[in-house]
Amino acid sequence: MKRAKAIRWSLAASSWLFAGALVAFNLDGGRWNGGSTVFHTGMSGISPSGISWSQALSDSLDEWTRETDFTFVENTAYSNPCAGYSVNTNDPDGFPAGAGNGLNGADFREDVCGNEFGAGVLAITLTLSAPGKLGFANYTDSDIVFNSAFSWDIYSGPRKSGIIDFRRVALHELGHAIGLDHESTKLAIMAPRLTDLDSLAADDINGINSIYGAPNGSCLITDLATRVVTRNALQEGDCRILDLFNGGSDTSFVDAYRLTLVEETRLNLAMESDNLDSVIIIANPQLGIEAVFDDGEVDCNVAGTLTLQAGTWLLLANTFDVPQVCPGNTGTYTLSISDSDFPRMGNTGSTDGGEAALALFSGGATADGGQTFRENFTRLENIDVQAEILIDPDDAGASGHLYVLATLGDGRQFMKNSEGRFIPFSGSLATLQAASTRVLDSVEQLDIIRGLNGEASGLAGQSIVVHVGYALASNPARIHYGTQPIRFSISN
Repeated sequence: MKRAKAIRWSLAASSWLFAGALVAFNLDGGRWNGGSTVFHTGMSGISPSGISWSQALSDSLDEWTRETDFTFVENTAYSNPCAGYSVNTNDPDGFPAGAGNGLNGADFREDVCGNEFGAGVLAITLTLSAPGKLGFANYTDSDIVFNSAFSWDIYSGPRKSGIIDFRRVALHELGHAIGLDHESTKLAIMAPRLTDLDSLAADDINGINSIYGAPNGSCLITDLATRVVTRNALQEGDCRILDLFNGGSDTSFVDAYRLTLVEETRLNLAMESDNLDSVIIIANPQLGIEAVFDDGEVDCNVAGTLTLQAGTWLLLANTFDVPQVCPGNTGTYTLSISDSDFPRMGNTGSTDGGEAALALFSGGATADGGQTFRENFTRLENIDVQAEILIDPDDAGASGHLYVLATLGDGRQFMKNSEGRFIPFSGSLATLQAASTRVLDSVEQLDIIRGLNGEASGLAGQSIVVHVGYALASNPARIHYGTQPIRFSISN
C-alpha cells in the first residue's frame, strides 16, 4: 500500500482523430472505485437519421455495461460537460482550467470549455482523478466534449464520407472515461483514429475486464470465517497489490481472504505485527474498495469496526511498499475477525511471555442490556459486565481454567471464584483462583457482573478495571488474556 503524501488532482484529456488505425488495449492507470459510475445522458437534439443524441449515448453506455465488468448507471438528466471548467490562458491547447462539477456528462461544443480542440479532433474526454493509496488514481469526474465543427449522424457499418457516426465516437470516449488509452496493434474501438468498427471488440472488453473484473487467479484467496484468529506472513513470493488489482504501481505484499456473510454484520477487525506496518483493506469481489484501515503512522498494529451487507467480501491483509514506522514490509502478522457485539479487548498477551494464543477477547460494560457499551455510569444505573473469549482452535476441547480479575481505583484487587463471588486477590498469580474449570468450548461466554448498582454496592465514585483470561489445565502458568481490559467508572 502506498501512503499518499498529499491529495492533488490529476488531469487527463483523451481525444479521437479522424482517420484510421488499429489497437491492443492499454490502461491509463486509473479506475472508478467499485467498477461503476453514474453518467448523465440528457443531451438535447435529434440526429439527421432521427435518433436522439441522448438515445445513442445511452446505447453506448449499455454496450459497455452489457459486454464488460464495468457498470454505467444512467441518469437521463443533462449535465453540462464544461460546468466547473474555463479557458486555460496559460495553455490554450491543453486541459481547460477548473475542477469540473463532479458529474459525468456530454454535449457538443465549439471548443473544449474555452480551449482549442486541435486539428482533426472529433471529441475529447476530460477526466479528473485523485491519487489513491493502492498505486492507481481514483477517477472523480469524466466529461465528454464533442466537436460541433464536424457533421454528425448516427449510423452503423462503414464510415460515410464527411459524416461522423456519433455512437461509435461515444463508445470510444466512454472507453477513455473508464480507464482505456490508445494503442494500435489490434482491432478495437479504442483505436487512436476512426475506423469502420462500430461496436466493442474483444480487445476493448478484455481491457476493461482487466481493470474491473474479479481477481484473475494469480493471487490465492483463502476462505475465512467471521470468528477467527489467524497467524500468517507477508513475504517474498507473495502476491502484490499490483498483481491482485491487475495493474497500478503498488508493489506491497498482500494476502487475500474471502468472507461470506449471510446477513448484515458488524465486524471487529485487527491486524497485529512486530515487523510490518499493518493495513486492512475491505473490498467487494470486483475489488471496489469499501474501507481501508491503517495505523496512522502510530505503530505496527491496526484495528477497526465496520458494518457490511450480506454477500461476499474480500479482506486484504496488506502493508506498505516502503516501510513507514515498523522495521520492514515483510514478516509475520496476526489477523482477527469477530462479529461479537462486545468491543475488542486489544491484542492477546500471555503471562509467561510465551507466544500468545490465537485467541480473541471481547467484552464491555452496559446498562441497557448490551445495546451500548460505555465507560461511564451514574450511581443509580444497574451495570452488567460481560465478556467473550474466542478460544485458540488448538486449545478448544481441552480442560482449562477461566479467570476474572477486577481492580478498583483505590488499588484493591478481587478475583471471581468458582462460587461466583469476588474475593480479595493478593497480587500473586500463584494464588489466583479460577472462576470456572471445564472443557473449553470454541467460544466462552462470561457473565462477570449482573446488576451492579453503584449506590447499593458502595462503589459510587470508583473506577473499575476488569481482566479476563484463560489457561489450559496442562499449563496453568501460561494465562492468555486481552491486553486492553474492560474499564468503567461510577459517578458519585
